[in-house]
Amino acid sequence: LTSQDAGGQVTFDLPTKGLGKWAQAMFGSYTTTATQLASTTAYQQIHNLGSTDGKSFTLQKGAPSVDGTVNPLTFGGCKLTDWTLTSAPNSIANLQVTVDAMSVAPTGAGALGLQTASYSASTALYAFQQATVQTFSAYSVVSNVWTPTSPAAVPNVRNISLKGGQPKDTARWVAGSTTKAEALVNDFQPITGQIDVDFASMT
Repeated sequence: LTSQDAGGQVTFDLPTKGLGKWAQAMFGSYTTTATQLASTTAYQQIHNLGSTDGKSFTLQKGAPSVDGTVNPLTFGGCKLTDWTLTSAPNSIANLQVTVDAMSVAPTGAGALGLQTASYSASTALYAFQQATVQTFSAYSVVSNVWTPTSPAAVPNVRNISLKGGQPKDTARWVAGSTTKAEALVNDFQPITGQIDVDFASMT
């Protein structure tokens, strides 16, 4: 073995619960905590842009072989380099992230053995029919919460797409090591979007 390198794209439906860990890796908002909204059962997380330097996560994939055996592949030192969130008619909202990993362990026991996934209770999925796009000309900021003034819904929205990421140096190979050094942020975070709207009138 001379070196290890791993990564790729992960795509999944957008859940109403359990997305906070992914959002932290997407935005670098590792100080974010969930706050209960008044006395309701709803919680809110506010994710401000930050740095992922010094932060990473572990990801495991269960890869089935031809004999039906599910083999654990455990990826260490994972960071996200970019992400895309899309929502289209008659479909569930979708999130695709690109993962860059420092190492991959193909087999093992204990923490490297095949783990059982856990899910939040009463988790649902976001659908296009729940989406609302709004415009506004002013906003207020209180405790890092941006609140638009007199927002107006955009009619006839057909598709929504948001893209972002944390550009990183993912090729920091150093002498004497089979794994690369930490992928460090080396540029500003770009966030772009596209909204397709039917042309309904001139006003």
